[in-house]
Amino acid sequence: MISIRKAASAFGAIAILAGPAPALALSPQIEACLQAAQNEAAATRCWEGERARVDARLGDLLRSLRPLLRSDAERDGFAQAQSAWERFRGATCAWERRAMLCCDMTEALAENTCLVERTEARIVDIEHLIAAFGPGGPLEAAPSGVPPSTGPKPAVEGMIFPDSSERLLAVAELEPLTRAQLRLARNEIYARRGRIFDSADLQDYFARQAWYRPVAREVSLSRIERANVTLILSVENRK
Repeated sequence: MISIRKAASAFGAIAILAGPAPALALSPQIEACLQAAQNEAAATRCWEGERARVDARLGDLLRSLRPLLRSDAERDGFAQAQSAWERFRGATCAWERRAMLCCDMTEALAENTCLVERTEARIVDIEHLIAAFGPGGPLEAAPSGVPPSTGPKPAVEGMIFPDSSERLLAVAELEPLTRAQLRLARNEIYARRGRIFDSADLQDYFARQAWYRPVAREVSLSRIERANVTLILSVENRK
């Protein structure tokens, strides 16, 4: 049997050099396939099958996203961005394929593992875009004769971004903020959901806000909220 940890541990070492990437989530199909694999060739076939599965999933999502985009210019721009991502994925996985030779993996196994990982990360990105441009999303195309939204919601006392649960934030909005302000902006997304904070200073701050209603220590976020939390944290970590 081929160890699942072999690929995972090797990619952990590569991630330190290549930059952060989401943890590789194994589907039930490939997990069962890898458990049954008796040699590296069989494991490679498992990853080839998984690559076909995630490529098909990505293709379905791209076809769902295209009609949601609001103009030909947006569709053309996204097509260019997708082509650039495909080139990035190919170049990244070609490099990782060669780097993996140090870790006793065949080139084919290393490349297919990388392609699956990068494609799954792209699937998450496209799902966020579909949520944003789809029905009820903050970027949904306005029906004919209905003017588009005119901008962010009015200020709410104790909130830095009152509408960060409803629209995707931009880096340009975040850059002027201090690290402390970014921390509050990130956690106010949880606070609106009623999170009870372990950090005493956060709990004290939000407890003083009229809109805060504590509910539980663990709360669920929407796709837009998760995307904004990730974006704010990335800017916060650069401060």
